[in-house]
Amino acid sequence: MATNNRPSHVKKLIIPQYSEKMLRELLAEMIITDEMPFTTVDKKSFNKFVRCLEPRFPMPSRYTIMRDCMKRHVREKTEMKEMFSRTSQRVSFTTDTWTSIQNVGYMYITAHFIDSEWTLHKRIIGFKEIVDYKGASIGAMMDDCIQDWGIKKVLCITVDNASANDTAIEWFKRKVHFS
Repeated sequence: MATNNRPSHVKKLIIPQYSEKMLRELLAEMIITDEMPFTTVDKKSFNKFVRCLEPRFPMPSRYTIMRDCMKRHVREKTEMKEMFSRTSQRVSFTTDTWTSIQNVGYMYITAHFIDSEWTLHKRIIGFKEIVDYKGASIGAMMDDCIQDWGIKKVLCITVDNASANDTAIEWFKRKVHFS
């Protein structure tokens, strides 16, 4: 037994200093990472849980948390763009298209890359509404997205077997230098 009446296996409890800013950043991170809706902050059970953990924390509205998430998105996008501009690494991509039940077409583009520490990363860098499923349009959307991110070296692009993707890749190959 320790001399301070605390069992020897019990470490000193460290209570972090309260920071509303830090808690809002962690809440935004949770919403993004776990793909939760912004309306999570409106749920009574979620509010009850948070009040139990930290009664001083004023729960932000769904609009405030949406702005917090967008600020984080802009900050992380800026950091990633700077990283891509500083390095000459090759980036691989996957993309897919689909139509929602509202008959709206969407396309996403995911970048796959290895950082300077040899850690594999994958990030969705584009999520766009598709105006048509023509290969040239899809290729142009991929090109616009990759150019927007300042990615200079494309290693490969993996697509599904939709016929428009053949045309999109041919269009893209004519426009972009594959490394």
